Amino acid sequence: TKKDRFINRYVCKTAYFYPLGTSYCVGCGNCTYFCPANIDYLGNLIKIRGAEVKNA
Repeated sequence: TKKDRFINRYVCKTAYFYPLGTSYCVGCGNCTYFCPANIDYLGNLIKIRGAEVKNA
């Protein structure tokens, strides 16, 4: 479904490195800053993972 594809797009970018014990995402926010569509990648990933998003 469309929802499954959306979740897969986000989760696979970070889960790929977990078998190695690390992830290349350091939470810097550059993916959101440089996105021409202004998509909050980290915020969406947190929502997908089921965590509560904290306002800065």
